[in-house]
Amino acid sequence: PVTSKVFNVKIQFNKAILPKIQDLLSSLDECAITEEPGFFQATFQIYDDVELCKQLFYFGKDVEIIGPEELRKTMKKMLEKAMELYY
Repeated sequence: PVTSKVFNVKIQFNKAILPKIQDLLSSLDECAITEEPGFFQATFQIYDDVELCKQLFYFGKDVEIIGPEELRKTMKKMLEKAMELYY
């Protein structure tokens, strides 16, 4: 469910998916993408944590939520639930 809580998000992702991440984040007002050696990082604000996790889930190991920890835990729970189907 969407809350009124704002999440200040930081993700790290593989250079190969830069165009897709740019598309995903293009509707956000304030989003900064920076290049680091070997990868990119993006910082932005969102309200819908679950929807963001669903969208990032698509990229698999090519993207990691760096923070906040609460959002990392949400993603981890979603991944664990998906893995239950394969055990």
